[in-house]
Amino acid sequence: MPKIDITKGFQIDEPQVFIPWDIDEATLINVLMRFDLRKVTDGYYCISCKSLGGLSKELGFHFETKIDENKHKELEDYMKPIGTIIKKIEPASDLKNLGKLKELEFFRKSGPYEIL
Repeated sequence: MPKIDITKGFQIDEPQVFIPWDIDEATLINVLMRFDLRKVTDGYYCISCKSLGGLSKELGFHFETKIDENKHKELEDYMKPIGTIIKKIEPASDLKNLGKLKELEFFRKSGPYEIL
């Protein structure tokens, strides 16, 4: 197994693809569409794959979207009628990260855990 620099990205073993942390949504689609990449919702995609030494899993890709930024405003608007806002919640993201990979999610659809 080749040495992987996790600070630069994540290696998928099957299909054999390296995903850099700074990848944008359009590039991920371009790279993984031929491997049955599925769009779950805006800014969220999944693929069945193997990684981390052959572990079968679903890998979810969450991208920074305008929707994420709006969630903070929705919470603030919801809290206004209740009383004084104690702490204003600023968007966690800035516009330079819009459309960039924010989070990887590993999960299994069903079945027992694999023992390697």
